[in-house]
Amino acid sequence: LLGLIEKQGLNYDILSFDRHKDEWRPIAASARPFDEDAPHLNMPLQIFDANWQFRISYNEPWHGFFENWFYIFSAALLSLLLASLAQKNRYLAEAHCRLEEMVYNDTLTGALNRRGLFHTMAARGTDGQGEKFVLYYLDLDRFKDINDTYGHNAGDRVLQHFAAVIQSVAPQGSVFARMGGDEFILVLFSTDTDVQMTAGLDRAAATLARGLPHEGLAEPILFSVGRAGYPESGKTLDELLSRADNAMYLDKERRRRHTRQVARQGCTAGCR
Repeated sequence: LLGLIEKQGLNYDILSFDRHKDEWRPIAASARPFDEDAPHLNMPLQIFDANWQFRISYNEPWHGFFENWFYIFSAALLSLLLASLAQKNRYLAEAHCRLEEMVYNDTLTGALNRRGLFHTMAARGTDGQGEKFVLYYLDLDRFKDINDTYGHNAGDRVLQHFAAVIQSVAPQGSVFARMGGDEFILVLFSTDTDVQMTAGLDRAAATLARGLPHEGLAEPILFSVGRAGYPESGKTLDELLSRADNAMYLDKERRRRHTRQVARQGCTAGCR
């Protein structure tokens, strides 16, 4: 378009407004300089969030020729149309991203939600023909007590902290989702990372055990874990979730029995 303008014997320049320096600066120009003293056309444009000016001049009495008037009008109209389409496409892309985040992501923790987990897993294949993976079911212990004792704002911070810590030890390429409440899912797509994840969960447990003392929650944040592997533990995501959920409750019950046993032993030692 700019080349055609020059072929018509017109001079142009394109200016962009620099907000930091509060001035217009040229970003493109014709081989012959724009002449402000000659009859000229100045078209302000707004492209995205930037203010531009498109200026055209001619050193000869061009304004009497209908063809040149028609060409300038067409060029200006096309420029405005392109700017409008670019702005509209940007808004549509941003709206699509926001809508997708609302549909597939948990707003509190930033992890996938249940819908997002099923969407992601379906895309990777869980119908007996997909790649092998390991699914962990994670559940916070005594989370209701935290809400009852410290309030729901503290409970939200615990959930956010828990999600951040688990994601910090999760291998790259894993999928992390919040199923709802205090239940989370972590999926690893390589059996090699399964052993590494055991060590990672130990590190996460040590970090969470320190609680959030700077936010008034000094007691440890504890969690239980259940594991299920695809395809040996199930061929569908629902089957794997059920198996991992059952394994998680067994782990939770073992922890409760251990806590009661330690308490009894402490009482016996104290009675002596």
